[in-house]
Amino acid sequence: MSGDSCIVNAVPGPCADQRTLKILSWNVNGLRPTAAKFGGLSKLLEVLDADVICIQEHKLRKCDLTSDLALADGWESFFAFNRGNQGYSGVATFCKHSKTMPVYAEEGLCGVLNLQPAERSQALKDSIWTGSSYTVEDLMAIDREGRVVITDHGSFVLFNMYGVAITGEDENYERRTLKMALCKTLEARVMAYLQQGRRVLVVGDLNISPRPLDTCQVLQDVDEWMSSRPRQWLYRLSHDGPCGGGPFVDTFRMFHPTRSAAFTCWSTATGGRVNNYGTRLDLLLAAGPSPSCPCPSTPAADLVSSSQKTAAPPPAQVPEVAPEAATVLGNGCETAAHVPLAPQPAAVVHQESAPDPSALQPTALLPQQTLPQQADSQLPGPPVGASTSQQQQQQQQ
Repeated sequence: MSGDSCIVNAVPGPCADQRTLKILSWNVNGLRPTAAKFGGLSKLLEVLDADVICIQEHKLRKCDLTSDLALADGWESFFAFNRGNQGYSGVATFCKHSKTMPVYAEEGLCGVLNLQPAERSQALKDSIWTGSSYTVEDLMAIDREGRVVITDHGSFVLFNMYGVAITGEDENYERRTLKMALCKTLEARVMAYLQQGRRVLVVGDLNISPRPLDTCQVLQDVDEWMSSRPRQWLYRLSHDGPCGGGPFVDTFRMFHPTRSAAFTCWSTATGGRVNNYGTRLDLLLAAGPSPSCPCPSTPAADLVSSSQKTAAPPPAQVPEVAPEAATVLGNGCETAAHVPLAPQPAAVVHQESAPDPSALQPTALLPQQTLPQQADSQLPGPPVGASTSQQQQQQQQ
């Protein structure tokens, strides 16, 4: 697993004349040691110089989070934690008070993680999972590793995600099933927002290398490499994928379609960064109205690797999985981009604390409606036995 990362700095582009935000994503491979390298969290956020900073693999349990890793003057933080016994995985989103405060935040994708046990069964009955093969335990398994934080900023919705890595030693059915279940539930949430006419950004270490151009590997069989289910899933949803017409735009490839060796992950075991022998696993995907708004970004190789707030409880209703025509690996680094910042009502911009979702206008909340009901065969299968007991800190490939 890569122990360090680079930053992709946004530069002026088509949106330069508009009021913009800089959003940055970085797999820090441990927030505590990374913050220590920079002299503390506040200094780290200052050096990264962005308005919204999404980190993956903070590797903290909730009980291990201390104020020096969550509190920084002028910032609000939203964490997702691994619910297991290991300080593994975990994502966090830091939002600058003076630039943008989310009107709502959520931990996980499935809508049951922060509910009380007595509430979960009823929530399942009231959601799109009714009649599917998913159980409450399946939905909990998808979210219990702390892989997603969602923040709704009014003018756009931001998904900060750390995808499941498939390594040489845990390349088994359970982890592969969990990886695809996470992808499908992400798709469900994104599609629900798009149906409302919202703009969506999905950023983070997705642990999916999209194209042969994004890996240093000498591929003996390109067709076989491209046939992996996560890669086919991403291709199906990509605007420039083989099927065409998907909602996602890979913002880096939009501006650098033929650039090679733009990697974000290198093996520390082999010293891969020295010779730039790596993979691009960290993505910034835009969807919705004007998905091309994020300005071009280029890698920079000069970096190596408020009150603490956890995400607000999710709504009981989970958006339904959108239909798909067909179905279809990972550690990372950062991406950053400028996106237009549409005017937001002053009532939903909070400088000191996370907003109370119940006090917001319904249109500012996460989507509550369901999509047309589908047959069970169209829903992704549940993660069988997905747990945190696998070897989850192996070096990613």
